[in-house]
Amino acid sequence: MHVLAKNPILCLVPFVLVIALGSVIASLDAERGYRQQMQRAASVDAVNAQIENKNFRAESGLATTRYSSGSCTLSTVALQQGMKESSLQPGSAICDRHGNTAIVGDSGVLEKFAKTNDIGTIRRFLGW
Repeated sequence: MHVLAKNPILCLVPFVLVIALGSVIASLDAERGYRQQMQRAASVDAVNAQIENKNFRAESGLATTRYSSGSCTLSTVALQQGMKESSLQPGSAICDRHGNTAIVGDSGVLEKFAKTNDIGTIRRFLGW
């Protein structure tokens, strides 16, 4: 008590220590929350990548089947969404030299696109 009587500011030291400790704990909590959020985001990204990979493999398989079927008509231009092909019957498969395939819809607009990166399949289709 003798020291406190000489220097009353020392009474504030315990309060300052409690406030500082609370600030450190809050900072550590925020960092832990950020780390958990980043781990969840990485997990979601990994699942999305797996789904995209499965979808691409399925789409690539469909395109490869269309190229290999012998009934796919070669387009002289790269196939794109919204294109219309009036020279083919609805339901016909159409392919381009870039790995894109589609089906001619009832109105002639191309739909049900699928793409492959299998160069061997594309070259065989083109007779190379």
